[in-house]
Amino acid sequence: MVQYDSLNVYVNLIIIKYFVCSLKPQSQETDEMTAPIVRGMPYATVVYGGTTLPVVASDIPIGKAPLIDGTTSLSCDGEHVTANVKRDIELYFKGSDFTWLVFYSRPVTVYCTADIGAAFKLHVLSDRNNDAPLVVRIALVNSCTTGSDSIFCYRGMANDRSTHVDLLREHAGVYPQTPTLKYNIPKETSIQEAPQNVTLEFDWGVQSFPNDNVDGNDGSDGGDEKSALLFALPHHMDLFHESHVYVKYDICVATYHGSACLVSSNKWIMKEDLPDLGYTAPRPPKSTFIPALSDSLHDDIKFEIPEYFMRGAGDTYFSGKQLAKLARILVILDELKTLQQADSVDDVKLLYNDVDESAIKDSILASKKVDLPSDDEFEAALDRLRQGVEIWVNGTAETVFVYDLAWGGLVSCGCWFNGDTQACDNAYPNCPTFSDPGLDFGNGE
Repeated sequence: MVQYDSLNVYVNLIIIKYFVCSLKPQSQETDEMTAPIVRGMPYATVVYGGTTLPVVASDIPIGKAPLIDGTTSLSCDGEHVTANVKRDIELYFKGSDFTWLVFYSRPVTVYCTADIGAAFKLHVLSDRNNDAPLVVRIALVNSCTTGSDSIFCYRGMANDRSTHVDLLREHAGVYPQTPTLKYNIPKETSIQEAPQNVTLEFDWGVQSFPNDNVDGNDGSDGGDEKSALLFALPHHMDLFHESHVYVKYDICVATYHGSACLVSSNKWIMKEDLPDLGYTAPRPPKSTFIPALSDSLHDDIKFEIPEYFMRGAGDTYFSGKQLAKLARILVILDELKTLQQADSVDDVKLLYNDVDESAIKDSILASKKVDLPSDDEFEAALDRLRQGVEIWVNGTAETVFVYDLAWGGLVSCGCWFNGDTQACDNAYPNCPTFSDPGLDFGNGE
C-alpha cells in the first residue's frame, strides 16, 4: 500500500553514496547498531547501543566548516578540534552542492577530519550518557544550496529551503521504530462482493529522543513536534480519514507515482473501497483474437519448467517467472474453456463488468468455433505447475527458504549454480545470499 519507489531509491542512493555510518566497537557482546527503515522517511535513522560510536563519512570533500547547532563552526583541519553538540550539525559538500543535517538524540562531543580534496569524516568522540542508546538521524535538506549543481538547480539559482530545515529540526526527535498495519472490513460485507469502506491503519510505532517524549502515540497531536514526519503520496492523502488529524506541508518531492509531500502524524488512518479482483480481465478476449489464442495454446500448454527449477535449484527470481508463465497459460485456457462451455451470456456475465453483452456474446461464439487443448492436457500442465510451486515451499528444494528473524518473512538460502551439473554447489546451512548482495538480487542481505 505504501509505495515510494523512485523517492525511496533516490534517497537511499544518496545516503549510500555520501554517508556510511561505521562502527568502532569496544565489545562484541554489548555493542550493536540498528537502522529502522520505513518507506517515506525523510531521514536515515541509526540507533547505536553500548559503547558503539558513529562515524559519518563522505568520499566527497566538505565544502565549508560544519556548523554546530546553527551557530558555531567546527574546524576539520590539523589537530582534532573537539566541540560539544546539543542537537545537530549542518554539512555542506561543494562537489554536489548538497546540504545535510545530522541530528543526535542527546549532547555529544565530536571532531572532524577532512584532508584537502579528500574524504570527510565526522566522529563522535564521546557522549554524556552512554547507558542509553544514541540515535543519529541524517536528512538531505537542500540539493541546490548555492545554485552550482546542473541537475537539481534551475538556471543556476539556489533553493531557499529554510522552511524545510525548520521542519526537519522540529520533527527530528520522533522516528518510526516498529510500524504495524491493521485493517477492518465492515461486518456486513458479503463474500461475493468487493469490500467497501475498509479502514486501513498504519501505526508507525514511533520512538522519541529523551527530550521529545511522545504522549499517547495516537497521532492526534498533528503538527506538534511529537509527531513523526513522513512523505505521503497523493493517493494516501486522498484516503486520509477526515476525523483524524494530519498536518500536511507544502514540501514535496517528485516521484514516478506523483508528488510525495511531507505529512505529520504518528498514525495514518485511511478509508478505501477495495477493487473486485480476479484472474480474468473485466472484459473477455476480443472475438477476433480468439483463433490466434487457440493456436498458441496448443503449443504453450506443453511448456515445461526447466528440470533444475523443478528440483528447486537456481534462483527464486527467474524460477518465479517460469511458474508465472505456466500459470498465465492455464488461466487463459481456463477462460476460453469457460466461454466455450457457456450456453448464454448469463453464464459468464458475472466475470465481466466493463463490456456490453454483445461483445461477450461474440467472444462466446468465437470460442465455440475453435479447437482448444484437451482437459487432459490442461490437467497435465496444472500438475507440472503444482509440483513446480510445491518444491519451493515444502522444504525439499535444493535452494531452501529460510525465515528471516530480523525482518520477518522468507528469503532464499541461495544457490551457487553449477552450469555443468545443473545443480547447486552449496547446501543449507551454507547460504550464500546472507553474504553476497549480488545473489538473488540481494534478497538475503
